[in-house]
Amino acid sequence: MDIVSSGSSINGISQFGSSFMDLQENFCCWDLDNRHIIRWIGCNPSIYKNNKNVFSAADLAFCNWYQVVDSYQFTIVEMAPEALIEVALNSKYLMMKAMWPTGTTGPLESAKTIEVQINEQAGYVGSTVPINIESPSPARYNTYVMKDVFTLNSESLLTSNLILNNISAYTVDVAILYAK
Repeated sequence: MDIVSSGSSINGISQFGSSFMDLQENFCCWDLDNRHIIRWIGCNPSIYKNNKNVFSAADLAFCNWYQVVDSYQFTIVEMAPEALIEVALNSKYLMMKAMWPTGTTGPLESAKTIEVQINEQAGYVGSTVPINIESPSPARYNTYVMKDVFTLNSESLLTSNLILNNISAYTVDVAILYAK
């Protein structure tokens, strides 16, 4: 695992600033094949068809919520094509953003693929769903697919390793924020 940075800035850009987490960089709303594209305007997700906004929801805005944390860690990992990395977790909140190459060397949307594996979570006493009270041991991983952004907010603690598998043919930097 190559850690690109774990400090407070990258090339003078704050890791928590809007320019670092900007999801609308390189966005063009004049898409010729008329696809619907999700774009964050300020904090609100909006869906566009060509240059027309067909849906926007302030209730889904990233700026309207908060997560109380006691401690957090932030890192950026560089993943070569077909690389597999593990990150030790001890957290209840996880947010990741993939930073793919841009321009003519960048991947098509269909090629942006990272597998995310997380151990099944513990349940709670009094839960109405019949699940384990503690995290499974040995670990039983659930697999998710990530293109650009992945977030998980849980009441139960994630204590096993997070496994990331870059199944694309491109090198990608993944920013990982995990907190409890």
